[in-house]
Amino acid sequence: MAFEMIVPTPKAKPGQFKVSTVSRQGGAWRIQITIPSAEFGVAFGAAEQFDILRGTGDDAGKLMIRPNEAGLFKATGLKHCVIFRLPADDTTPQIEFKGEDPGRKVVDGCMLIELPAWAWEPGRWQQIRDARNTAQRQDAAEKLTRKDAMARIGAIKAP
Repeated sequence: MAFEMIVPTPKAKPGQFKVSTVSRQGGAWRIQITIPSAEFGVAFGAAEQFDILRGTGDDAGKLMIRPNEAGLFKATGLKHCVIFRLPADDTTPQIEFKGEDPGRKVVDGCMLIELPAWAWEPGRWQQIRDARNTAQRQDAAEKLTRKDAMARIGAIKAP
């Protein structure tokens, strides 16, 4: 007798580590940290409460997630990932951003995350928003110019 191994198809892609902005039902924008469940388990084990600290000075642009039984944050577990939603503050972007696979490492049981510039530099997200708006206006103007040129060519060729 000959047999062939049957391998089940994966049901879901493994999660991806992300730093993004979210706004639920038109509410305030917040930064959300999404950690794949497997990576979370390796880094924190069965920890349930956490402190989240923002870097200052030489550590500006970094975020530390530290397990603490009396911590103020509790991770929200989803099917394939765990999320932390940070409270809004004066540097929280007010538009949608997604930053996938930020630099990170686990040191002494704490996870250090390198935040994208838009998530922590004052005024950076506004500069990005303004640049996006300028690019959108330029694209719209180009489309109108092309459409107008095509109409002229069509008018010249038409009897």
